[in-house]
Amino acid sequence: MIAAFIDHLWQSGLCLVAVVLSMMVLRRAPASLRLWMWRGAALKFLVPFALLYALGSWMGFHVSHPGDTVAPALVQWLREAQRLVSPAQDAALHGGAALGLLLFLLALAAAWSGAVARQIRIELLRSRWQADAVAATGEPVAGIGFFRAGLLTFCGLSALSGTVLSGAIDDRLHRHAVLEANLRALDHAKVEMALAQPGMGERSRLEVNERGVLLRNVNVQEMIAFAYGVSRFEVMNNQVMDSASAQPRDFWMYSPRWDVRITGPVREPEIFESYSLHTVMTRMLAMRFGLEIEVNGECQRPCGRWDTAALN
Repeated sequence: MIAAFIDHLWQSGLCLVAVVLSMMVLRRAPASLRLWMWRGAALKFLVPFALLYALGSWMGFHVSHPGDTVAPALVQWLREAQRLVSPAQDAALHGGAALGLLLFLLALAAAWSGAVARQIRIELLRSRWQADAVAATGEPVAGIGFFRAGLLTFCGLSALSGTVLSGAIDDRLHRHAVLEANLRALDHAKVEMALAQPGMGERSRLEVNERGVLLRNVNVQEMIAFAYGVSRFEVMNNQVMDSASAQPRDFWMYSPRWDVRITGPVREPEIFESYSLHTVMTRMLAMRFGLEIEVNGECQRPCGRWDTAALN
């Protein structure tokens, strides 16, 4: 908590320095623009970037496959940026050193607050004077030009969107790590199957808790879809059917329906991805039904019932 507060003060200080430096190129800009920039610098001390980071984490990126990784260059850039803008949390600062640094930054913030308040009052008076002058003469105040406006917009959007993106990427990396951990934990989990009770129609459901996973009212097609993180409509087979059949859907991939319980430790079930069942379900489908599953023409081990002996 202390480290997060230190980083908030540090980030607010960086924003204040950026505003001070920008004033060098905005000396002839409208006073109202400089007024709002000083107001923004003051507001930053009240609103932490952690809120934008949390927004990015909440938005996140869906991870349905271990191959859904983030570009290493982007992750490295993110880590370098975090060392700059969140040094206390990056260094895991705590104890007396953290408390001393916090008190020092609070003293600086108190000193800066007076200077910022004074600049806000000055720019407020200037903006009122300029507004009166425009009303009296009818001549508009000169703008800051296209390139300066573009540069200010780019810097502001980069700071805001970069923070949101940082939270989203960290959430993506965390979800990826959880997916791989659950994939390993459920690799040799116990699998129990029983015919589903009638009355649920074609409704299937995935239920997860810390002790395991329950696939309710699923057929073989939906088992494969859950295990491979795809829609059931993407699961096809090469069974030949009679188009004149009165019940064309009544064949092995659609009927019967099962309740499948996989018993094993599950990490963070609230963000569980069904691809974590990939290995254990592929093995179970091969051993129980003799299925050979192919993805883009490549057989997934075990390649049917004949290959399960090699895995045991």
